[in-house]
Amino acid sequence: MKHPTVLFLDNTSADNLALALAATRPSSLLDVKAIFVTGRAAHGDPNASIEERDENYSAYIHRLNTKRMAEFLRSAGRTVPVFMGEEVYRTNLRTVIPHGFHVNEEIYDLWNARNATTIDGDFAAGLELLRQYEGKKLLVLVGGPLTEVALIRRYLPNIAAKFGKMFIQAGDFATDESTNLLGGKGNSFNGACDAAALHDVLYGHDDEVFILPSNMTKQRELGFATPDDIANLGIYPRLVDVYRVHYEHSAKRRGTSLYIHDLGLAILAEQVIRGEKDFPYQYKPVRIVEVPYGTPLNERPERRGTIIITPAAASNRYVVTEQDVKQYRDRVAGYLHS
Repeated sequence: MKHPTVLFLDNTSADNLALALAATRPSSLLDVKAIFVTGRAAHGDPNASIEERDENYSAYIHRLNTKRMAEFLRSAGRTVPVFMGEEVYRTNLRTVIPHGFHVNEEIYDLWNARNATTIDGDFAAGLELLRQYEGKKLLVLVGGPLTEVALIRRYLPNIAAKFGKMFIQAGDFATDESTNLLGGKGNSFNGACDAAALHDVLYGHDDEVFILPSNMTKQRELGFATPDDIANLGIYPRLVDVYRVHYEHSAKRRGTSLYIHDLGLAILAEQVIRGEKDFPYQYKPVRIVEVPYGTPLNERPERRGTIIITPAAASNRYVVTEQDVKQYRDRVAGYLHS
C-alpha cells in the first residue's frame, strides 16, 4: 500500500529531478501529494558577495526552477501538483558559496519551461492543499533546505501535525559520534543555506528524522565519469540530458564525478515503509535525539550547533566493493528506468 508523502526540493540540480522521478514512479510505495520547490539566494552578478542576494533575480530563478520541475515531471507522465516554496525574500535562505560557483539555471531549461509551463500555485496554494488533506501522517522528504518545513512548524501547527517520519539530505555526517551540519563549510550545503530552519526542525520534530548523508552517497566509486555512463543504465532520457548539461558546465570543469544520490531519500523511505533493516550505501540512518544549539547564529557562525546522533557510525572506514557499485547502479536504474 502506498504511503502519502510530500516532497520539498531545491530544484537546482539533476539530483532533485531524479528524486522526484523516483518518488513518483508507478511502482513507488510513495503516494506523492505535492512537491514544493524551495528557492535559493541568487544574484545575477557572479562576483557578488555570498552575503548578497538580488531579490528580483532570486524570485525569477525560483519560479524558473519550479516550472522546470513541473515540465520535467509532466514529460514523464506524472500528475503530481508542483508548487513554489515560500518567496525567498521572506526567508533566511542565504548563499554559502560564491555566486560564481552556481550554474545559471537558465541553461538547464532545455524545453523552454520558463515560457511554456504553468505551475500549480504558490506557497499559499500548496499550504491550502495540505490543510485540506486528511489521512495517515505524511512522510516528508526534503532534498534541500528545510525552509518551508520550519515555517509550517512555526506558524501552521495544524498542518505540521500532519507530518510524520522525515527524510532529509542535509550534508555530510556519520563519521564519528557527532557531526556539525550547521557549519556552512560547503559539506553541509542544504543545512547551511538555512541553518535556523534545520535547527528548528531537528530540535522540534516529534517523529523520527532520518538523514541521508552525502559523504556516503557521493563516494567516488558510486559516481559516474561521464553522462554516457549514466545513459548506459537506460534511465529516463530527459534526465540524462540534464546530467549532460551539468557535466559540461560543472562536473567536467571541476574534475568531479556525476552522482545520482538524492533519490536515496526515496529508497530509504520505502525501506522504512517495508520495515527493512539493511540500508544501502553501507550506512545506517540515525534518529536525532538532541540538538544543543548554544551560541546565537550571528556571534559564532562557524559553529551553529552540533547534531548528536544515535547509534553513531562504528568507524570512518567506508569501503565500497565492486558488488556494492553494481547493486547501487542496478538500484538507480530500477528507480529511474526510461
